Amino acid sequence: METPLSDGHGEWVLRAYQRDGTTASQPSSAPVVIKFGYTVMHFLEGRLVEERPRPYHTFVFTLGDFLHQESRRWAISTVLLGAGAYDYDICFPWQLERHLVPFCDDPVEMAFNLGNGIEMFVDVLLMYFPSDEEDSLDVDGAGGDGDFGGIPASTDAVKELAVVKYE
Repeated sequence: METPLSDGHGEWVLRAYQRDGTTASQPSSAPVVIKFGYTVMHFLEGRLVEERPRPYHTFVFTLGDFLHQESRRWAISTVLLGAGAYDYDICFPWQLERHLVPFCDDPVEMAFNLGNGIEMFVDVLLMYFPSDEEDSLDVDGAGGDGDFGGIPASTDAVKELAVVKYE
């Protein structure tokens, strides 16, 4: 089973394969192996650069960890955190988790019924485009209501910043 998805912050392909697990009498102990790999694209000196793909991070769980939505969500969050997915964008892992949890429904059910394990590959292309220009901290950059980039600032803070800037 393969599903290509995109959320605007990254693109990913999710693949799941059945693999020999354990005896049919204990299907919940069959292995679930998740291999998470990603490549980062960003701008460097005005050019779009694709970094070398990161090696796969491999995580091993049991099918029992994926039988219920809550434990499945915990396992997937563990994968995303352990693989460093939150290092680039807080929205991307949340979107990926939102797609990955239901993606597991059919493979988990099939594997459980057959007594097999699952091997999943999560291949991600992250679009990491940080702003080249930092938010301006000058008083002129403050909105008419005294805020900086949507974050309210007190009048005293604006005055203090103006003093520091011009000293």
